[in-house]
Amino acid sequence: MNKMSRQPAIRKQSGFTLVELMVTLVVAFLVIAAVYASFKVQQQNEKAQQQVTQIQQNLRAAMDMMSREFPMAGYDPLQSGEYEIIAADQNTFSFAADINEDGEEPDLSLCDERYDFELDPLTDPTIVVDCGGDPIAENIDQIEFRYLLDDGTYTLAPAAGDLGKIVAVRVSILARAGQPDFKYTDNNTYSTGFTDMDGTVIAGTTWDPADDVLFSYDNKMNYRRRMLAKTIYLRNMGLF
Repeated sequence: MNKMSRQPAIRKQSGFTLVELMVTLVVAFLVIAAVYASFKVQQQNEKAQQQVTQIQQNLRAAMDMMSREFPMAGYDPLQSGEYEIIAADQNTFSFAADINEDGEEPDLSLCDERYDFELDPLTDPTIVVDCGGDPIAENIDQIEFRYLLDDGTYTLAPAAGDLGKIVAVRVSILARAGQPDFKYTDNNTYSTGFTDMDGTVIAGTTWDPADDVLFSYDNKMNYRRRMLAKTIYLRNMGLF
């Protein structure tokens, strides 16, 4: 037998062709691009969620503070007649409360028995509380106080003689994120209108971020916003 015939055949080996390499690279590029696009979307969604959470926490902090403090308006356990609502308009609500329960005339220049809530126009809009101006919420675009009088009517600016007739305050707060998102545009308008317990529709104020007067800062259309409203009853008003 021929010895050469008993040797195994030598197989010819070859690598990938250029076409195969190109196809592999294209497929790998598409996979990487899809993964990156998914990552960017997830990153953007996370950023948006963080901003919304920040806004909601800010709103709740402000509203919780007012919900605790507003019912103290006119607190006068000794019926001295010295503690009452000081000022009430669309953006400001001030009152005195006899926290010390001494019945003495309060020194309204001090902060111990005076409370001021307002939108500070001199700084980046911020709700401030008490006469010291300590902030309780940041990045607040607008705030509205609407007052329910003892005759069942609502008003934005009670007459001086009607301050003692206020029995509740409808608070509406519009807050924004701390930073703009240039991939987001706020095309919403926000209304403070509502329906009271009797079913009466109360026409409110409309806040439009496109308004250059109400929203006078840069990139105002690129901020996420949320609005919160609540009616807070003044349990000490109209008791005496």
